[in-house]
Amino acid sequence: MHSLLRPTHAASLSLLLGLAYLSPSFARTPQGTLKEAETGDADAQFRLARASLKGEGVLKNPTEAYLWMKKAADQGHPDAIGGMGYFYSAGVEVEMDEAEAVRWFRRGAEKGSVRALLNLGLVTANGRGVPQDHAEGLRMIDAAAAKGLAEARNAKAETYFYGQFGRAVDYGKARENYRLAAEAGIGTAQNSLGVIYRDALGVTRDQETALLWFRRAAELGDPRGQSNLGHLLGVESADATRRGEAIKWLTLAADRDEVTAVKTIEELSVSLPEEVATARAAANLFQPRSEPATR
Repeated sequence: MHSLLRPTHAASLSLLLGLAYLSPSFARTPQGTLKEAETGDADAQFRLARASLKGEGVLKNPTEAYLWMKKAADQGHPDAIGGMGYFYSAGVEVEMDEAEAVRWFRRGAEKGSVRALLNLGLVTANGRGVPQDHAEGLRMIDAAAAKGLAEARNAKAETYFYGQFGRAVDYGKARENYRLAAEAGIGTAQNSLGVIYRDALGVTRDQETALLWFRRAAELGDPRGQSNLGHLLGVESADATRRGEAIKWLTLAADRDEVTAVKTIEELSVSLPEEVATARAAANLFQPRSEPATR
């Protein structure tokens, strides 16, 4: 079948910027958060905006997300002020305007938002809406990671994994930062840890540890984690139960347009149609596992 996936360096900057605003959002019930937001609670408005962006506990609704984020930002909520930058950076509900995104990120960071500091670092390092400055961008990414933001630890890990922004590749530092992000519930970091152990990048090859991290990412709904888990379990396994589970995870990844999984499922639909149909039924019952909300 097809080669197993490493993390991609080609992820769009809007996706990276969105990571800090798409994490699980509800410490309370969605209904309780909505009630608090409607009474003017800025933190509840921010949490509801994040949830509406992803469809976490509520219907995915970018329009509602923008309106709640703006209400919270108008009240001076630091993370919401930075969050407005995401809409301009990604062109969600507003015309894309990278310079305007930078202004929101900077305002949020100046008010103490670690999420906004991370995003300001990312756009600075990438030169999006602001003159490119690798050193300053890395300083801000590292500062956000030092404050404990899981998404920032993931971003810092990426800089070491790929040698981004003039930084030397260092799989040891990448692994440590991915681990911190993974333990905080970042699915992409969990998948990346699986890749490190599967491919023996700075560590002894450990397929069982790779499976553990791929499974955690897959259960969160991360499509690359699902694809990597499926491929590592093995669609050619002699164990029918293991093979069926592998096909189920690949089916879920294919549903999210993960390219390698799509190709594998297309091939299996010809060679193992009955097993693909059984896996389809199992995949239909899948519900992503929730991790504790990150700060």
